[in-house]
Amino acid sequence: NYGTCTITINGDKSFDAQGGKSLLKTLQENRYFIPSACGGKGTCGYCRLKVSDGGGQALATESLILSRTEVAAGFRLACQLKVRNNLAIAVPPEYLEIKEYAATVERTERLTSDIRRIVIRIPPPETISYKPGQYVQVKVPGGSEYRAYSMASTPDRTDAIELNVKLIPDGLGSTYLHGLAVGDPVSFSGPYGEFFLRQDSARTIVCVAG
Repeated sequence: NYGTCTITINGDKSFDAQGGKSLLKTLQENRYFIPSACGGKGTCGYCRLKVSDGGGQALATESLILSRTEVAAGFRLACQLKVRNNLAIAVPPEYLEIKEYAATVERTERLTSDIRRIVIRIPPPETISYKPGQYVQVKVPGGSEYRAYSMASTPDRTDAIELNVKLIPDGLGSTYLHGLAVGDPVSFSGPYGEFFLRQDSARTIVCVAG
């Protein structure tokens, strides 16, 4: 029992939370959405945040992801840092713009033996704006687990997203999404990710399809 801990963000925002969970889940539960494509397993490194106070030393598992320079500067993986005391963290401003959406399944169809297309509609007046290559994090009911899926739709339509989901045996997210029917509610946050075309860049672009 770590009691109530105060999380201070960028020096001007703060909230109180019960200690004991990871920083990533604590932020999610308080509607601050940090990228995490691996579901909090400490393997993708997207949830790295700079902790200026209360973070302590990085774990050995984090040294596989974080460079020595990042560790020296106070960076931690939010999914690996357990909230045990008050924390002061720095969150990139673009992360504070990420929203959570309460949507519904508009269409679902089987494409192959293990891939399903799911169109998720956002009720008006909400809209979503994203770049091709970005992704959303779908909330799995029954807890605070999120799973990341890239949009397979054109961003020209701002009231819906399409996901093409491959069923993974015993996969928490894919099993949930494959079981959805038209009209079912879906909660997701986004958009996330920096894997999109920089049209203002003069650098050579190499595309590899798999």
